[in-house]
Amino acid sequence: MSSVKWTEDQQKAIDPRYRNTLVSAAAGSGKTAVLVERIIKIITDRDNPVDIDKLLIVTFTNAAAAEMRERIGEAINKRIKEEPNNRNLQTQLILLNKASISTLHSFCLNLIKNNFHQLDIEPNFRVGDTTEINLLKVEALEELMEGKYIEGKEEFIELVESYCDNKSDRALAEMVLRLYNFSMSMGAPVAWLKSKSEIFNVGEDFSFEKLPFKDALLKELREDIINALEINNEGLDFVLNNPIIDKYKAAFENDGEILERTLTIIEGELKEDRQYIEETGFGRIPTLTKLTEEEKVIQKKAKNLRDAAKEIYVEVKSKILNATSEENIKITKKLYPLMKELTNLVIEFKDIFDKKKRERGIIDFNDQEHFALEILRDKEDKNKLSSIALELKDKFEEILVDEYQDSNSVQEEIINLICRTEKDTRNVFMVGDLKQSIYRFRMAKPELFKNKKETYTKNGDDYNALITLHKNFRSRREVIDGINYIFNAVMSEDVGELAYDESEELKVGTSYKEFLGEGNIGGEVEFNLINLDYEDVEANENNEIEEELQEQSDITSSEEELDKEELDSMQLEARFVAKRIRELMEHHGENSLKVYDKNLDDYR
Repeated sequence: MSSVKWTEDQQKAIDPRYRNTLVSAAAGSGKTAVLVERIIKIITDRDNPVDIDKLLIVTFTNAAAAEMRERIGEAINKRIKEEPNNRNLQTQLILLNKASISTLHSFCLNLIKNNFHQLDIEPNFRVGDTTEINLLKVEALEELMEGKYIEGKEEFIELVESYCDNKSDRALAEMVLRLYNFSMSMGAPVAWLKSKSEIFNVGEDFSFEKLPFKDALLKELREDIINALEINNEGLDFVLNNPIIDKYKAAFENDGEILERTLTIIEGELKEDRQYIEETGFGRIPTLTKLTEEEKVIQKKAKNLRDAAKEIYVEVKSKILNATSEENIKITKKLYPLMKELTNLVIEFKDIFDKKKRERGIIDFNDQEHFALEILRDKEDKNKLSSIALELKDKFEEILVDEYQDSNSVQEEIINLICRTEKDTRNVFMVGDLKQSIYRFRMAKPELFKNKKETYTKNGDDYNALITLHKNFRSRREVIDGINYIFNAVMSEDVGELAYDESEELKVGTSYKEFLGEGNIGGEVEFNLINLDYEDVEANENNEIEEELQEQSDITSSEEELDKEELDSMQLEARFVAKRIRELMEHHGENSLKVYDKNLDDYR
């Protein structure tokens, strides 16, 4: 039996089975320990034990997979010491070596190796290295562009003239690469590309409501107006606290009403009262005379705040009027042939690139996910599962996904194809923290986590359950209070896609004995920002295509490279921390600093 005293929420994450569970685990909440304990609980269940090779455990990096395997092994060994005659535990230790504990890419690669005959690839295929893949991309891109110039199609020439200067077509080439990379994060990239170009295929009844960028524009306008409102409220508070500029009060109040109504119109998707926006503007503020120099400083601050809010409002008004104008709607209609040509370019680039990889018997990291999808989907009906998917669905009693906030659409689809969906057999256990999602530039889609978090029930007794681990067992109260203070100020639904409210705040999970003797360094929390040096990355700044390809390879690089990148960041952070510790030690001299030892439950 485990000697750890789990919290009620941790126990809810460890025990229940046969449901989908999303664990929103804050930093320092013991999520890895909970994950390991859940696995141990499953494989040692007295009524329905499951062999560990019947679990699929997905991590984000190879290093995390190795650590997970090691921690599970340690936990099993610990149980064996407690129960030396338990044959099941000994069996699990043997099975651990072949258990499916890996990144999703590694899982996909293994799936491809076992089923290569179902794909258009050689049995002795290999994963191409970054340099090789980049060279093939350059070759494919050059072949594509050269062929298009020879063909001389009107739409292509117009596309070049629209997006490139007279000296180079690099801008279009980079656009093709970026769009290709983004499309490969979709389950059906070609279908996705075609659907996006068709958005611009509008009829005569086209209106603002059908603009392809409507949602993005409304989101941007809403954020801008909220920002202007915050500035205006700050200005009004400043006026109320400085009677010398009391005449400005009416102007700030009127501005606030305009901004509030504009926000309401925007949140109504501009369906009503557009004329109000067209006809309304900020008025003039009264002139103040005979001010002292000190009073002029106060006046200037108030005017600066109003000017800042006004500038945002004027920009928002301009965007709304431009977006809803007949001219803009005409431009959107004219864009369709260009957007169709652009997406066709990306599709043709993909075909050429795929052919070159096949000729050399190599695949890249995007291929691993997409080939896995091909294997898991039925050949005749893509909406049905293949026999292999059905076998995996039957094999894996539970699928556990770590760092779920960094999953993308393709990875989500792969999991959905092999998980169980019947109410009393659901078996996906996801752990992550939306606040720690940092890989959007690698096509991670934190919205997957966010959507589940919003829809899963919070009581933990449904077939889709949300468990929140918000207690931090790693840091002192002073540190946690400091983190909450910063995140409350900078994170919101509009900035960071998450409202850092009471439900998201870190909670103190452990307490430390008070220590007031010599060597105490308690007090204010330090905030240190480490500025990374990117000079080496920018060494080839003159070659834009190479830079773009480097960015592509950064995005689709192997887990080994990702591990190295994280190691480099950790080394940099460790170097800084070591330096800071040395400074503290040197500053205190003989009065050595004390640290808390949890094993002694005292300072040493």
